[in-house]
Amino acid sequence: MILMTMVLLATQGPPTLGALANLSPRAAGEIVLAGKDHEPIAKIVVPTGRGMDPPGMVERQLVEQSVAGPQGCSRRRWIARFSHAPGVAEGEAALSSVWASTEIALPGAAGCPDDGYVHLNPGLEATQALPALRYLDDIRLGDAPAQFTCSDETASGLCADPGKIRQALAKLSPWAVTRQNGQMVFWLGGAGQAVTEVRYSPDRPDQVTVSRRIPAPF
Repeated sequence: MILMTMVLLATQGPPTLGALANLSPRAAGEIVLAGKDHEPIAKIVVPTGRGMDPPGMVERQLVEQSVAGPQGCSRRRWIARFSHAPGVAEGEAALSSVWASTEIALPGAAGCPDDGYVHLNPGLEATQALPALRYLDDIRLGDAPAQFTCSDETASGLCADPGKIRQALAKLSPWAVTRQNGQMVFWLGGAGQAVTEVRYSPDRPDQVTVSRRIPAPF
């Protein structure tokens, strides 16, 4: 395996999907991310549930091994795009672009989890987002005081009373966080579900706005 990786690294031209197919995630990461600063790749993900790739384009996601810090866990997810001409086998698709996004999670009893990470929108650092994620957990579990402002486009009964709001939030998992106009903004819910948004200002964390809406059909 080491010899194969060294040969592929020395090969002229960008790597292809076929050349990476039989490599371990770590070895494939060394090739795809050659010249980039990165942690060892723990797994390679084939995206699902979002429709087909554009014609001639194939995507793979290379997920780094998590790094534990004093506030929580972080890792990067590298998005690798491979392209091929019409009529060319997918295995011949060559690497055309690669970029990274950062994900965070709170540690469990066994350390950093394998799944359940929250995507950080550009411009937000893990050192800012991890305390906010922990506070969101406190809101969801009733461990932090909160005065809710609530709106709901669905018939879920989300806004019936503060207890209902906390119960609903406790059943959902956050999947993305950003900072808008000085507020921390989280999106919760699974694929195909209504989007539940939670936002608060670090200056007034007890003032929490919750909204639920039906996602756009595209």
